[in-house]
Amino acid sequence: MRIFSIFYLLICLCLSTFAGKPVDVLLCAYDTGDSNIMKRLLPEITKNNMTYAITAFGRGVDIFKDEKMLHILKSGSLENRGQLLSETDIRSVQKEFEPKIVLAGMASAGQAQVLNAFPKSQQVAIYDNFDPPEGKEFIQPFVKTVGPIHLYMVCAVFLVAPFQDLFKGTPVEAVGQPALEEWRDVFESTDRTKLRKDLGLEMNQKVIVFAGGTDDTYKKNLDIFVRTVARHPHWKVFVTYHPKTDGSVERAAVKDANARNIKVSNDIKTNSLATIADVLVCHKSSVCQQAFSVGVSCVYVAGKEYHNFLTDQKLVIRVETEDQLEKYLTQKMLGQPKLWATRLKENQEIMTAAGIPSQASEGIVSRLKRLMEA
Repeated sequence: MRIFSIFYLLICLCLSTFAGKPVDVLLCAYDTGDSNIMKRLLPEITKNNMTYAITAFGRGVDIFKDEKMLHILKSGSLENRGQLLSETDIRSVQKEFEPKIVLAGMASAGQAQVLNAFPKSQQVAIYDNFDPPEGKEFIQPFVKTVGPIHLYMVCAVFLVAPFQDLFKGTPVEAVGQPALEEWRDVFESTDRTKLRKDLGLEMNQKVIVFAGGTDDTYKKNLDIFVRTVARHPHWKVFVTYHPKTDGSVERAAVKDANARNIKVSNDIKTNSLATIADVLVCHKSSVCQQAFSVGVSCVYVAGKEYHNFLTDQKLVIRVETEDQLEKYLTQKMLGQPKLWATRLKENQEIMTAAGIPSQASEGIVSRLKRLMEA
């Protein structure tokens, strides 16, 4: 009897070695955008008495490095969104976890592979951008790789139809963008007087913030911006670069223009700098929509091919030349802005009218819980 008991325990131990750890939600993170959404969801998941684990590669590894339940996909590429994860990595995450729900971003082929690897789970993909998916380069590797899944989550109602066209037969739901909540928190908690003092700024000194990008047309438009503001040395300009880059492109542009009023650095996050900005300038970054949601005056420097719901409704203008940009910035620098509380209220009403749900983190987790219990 004792020998049988020992034999039985050994069998159970062997079986448990190959059985994945049960978890309510497995989050698959790659890029800064989807990782920040998922990081925002974690407290809400815990609040709802749900368990979670994270599998990550690319930027996601660094963003979630302090999480205990982190599974790193070693074959993932930071630079190449289309690079497929190795079979070894896919098998490792399958053996590690037995999730009820898999929630993945849409920024890489590897995230599609992870969704495909769990056909018995509820598979959910979340899109972190406000731009329509058509022609959006960063999601193409995902689109080409993903199989049938259960649900797509998008930021706004106006994205539902384009996603339904792209992924025919799969439900698409507008859930909002948790990043907007983070911007609101930062704007409510930042001590602007202290921040200005830390940056060596006078209390009424005019400030411009530029949020960097990465695409093929970025350098041309960055140069337009740098040359324009370099002609106004009394303007203080902060340039933040995309997290996937090292800022070398921006520093070279500033050096070429001998623009001594521009500081290139990621030491302070863009949303913190935006709290003291008279204007925030972007190329094609979703930072512009996020900043607009909290009442910041924004402008795009981009070609005619670029548009989104803000430019379509003329809520934010797009400029193409130095003259156009200089005219806009000069007007903003000389003008007297509305109180932040007023701008916040007006812009949030615009976002709501555009079909962007508020309380996104709470809503997303509530939807995941319903899926889990279905």
